[in-house]
Amino acid sequence: MMPALLPVLAAGSAAGLGLAIIVSELRPAPVRMGAALAQLSAQAPPPAASPGPGSALGRLAALLARRGGIAIPRADLALLDRTPEAFLLRKLTFALAGLMSFAAASAMLAVLGIQVPWAVPGGASIAAAAGMWFLPDVDVRAEATRRRRDFRYAWGSYLVLVRLARTAGAGTSDALESAASRGGGWAFALIRQALDSSRITHAPLWEGLAALGEAIGVSEVTDLAETIKVAGSEGTRIADTLAAAAESLRTQLITDTRSRANARTTTMIVPLTLLGLGVVLLMGWPAFYTLLTTTP
Repeated sequence: MMPALLPVLAAGSAAGLGLAIIVSELRPAPVRMGAALAQLSAQAPPPAASPGPGSALGRLAALLARRGGIAIPRADLALLDRTPEAFLLRKLTFALAGLMSFAAASAMLAVLGIQVPWAVPGGASIAAAAGMWFLPDVDVRAEATRRRRDFRYAWGSYLVLVRLARTAGAGTSDALESAASRGGGWAFALIRQALDSSRITHAPLWEGLAALGEAIGVSEVTDLAETIKVAGSEGTRIADTLAAAAESLRTQLITDTRSRANARTTTMIVPLTLLGLGVVLLMGWPAFYTLLTTTP
């Protein structure tokens, strides 16, 4: 009798450990001394807090982030304002949940008296853990794509504002900072943060924009930085280049919007066709059934 209860006890212990880890991760972590000191400092923005510093999964995620060997979409995470440690912690949590899901189901079936070969839940748990491990990658990639598209819309507006400021006679640096201060939202906040970091370190403003473009994976930002670097103080040339860049980006965004609209219209053909087929079958089924059941 006791050997039969060992799988049940093992599955219950694993499920309890998983619930304890999840609860510990959902509990707010204490404030770290480094983050508190960074908030008091006026020289740099506070760093993002690392997830769950006191938990086993949090320490494992931080270790994996430092050691490397795992593909981390750093540009997407920077755009979403997430840390690699938080990303790896989410992957580990999802994989652990997938690993325990079929084990818990097998334990419940064993309690009900239904015996399942251990290879079935074991293989299913491993497959679920592997699938859940890659689920955060898909989510981050999709969300970063939407956020990067929104940033390009804001960047087009920023280019127009910079060109207007240059046309009005402002210097290159003044035009960049003035245009950034005119806009709102998270995209303009990123631009202002990049310009502020360059000003604090006494570096050219285009270096901050170039670093921002490389960090978030938006080539249009890097292209503007290179244009400003090459053009120097030639105001007319910069204004013309900005106008051309804004027009090119606007055309690209319009084309992308139309292609996405056409793709969504195409995907609606299948459900509409199935809906029409269902209506036809619903209307014709009584007559067809009468024809089949009527005896001559």
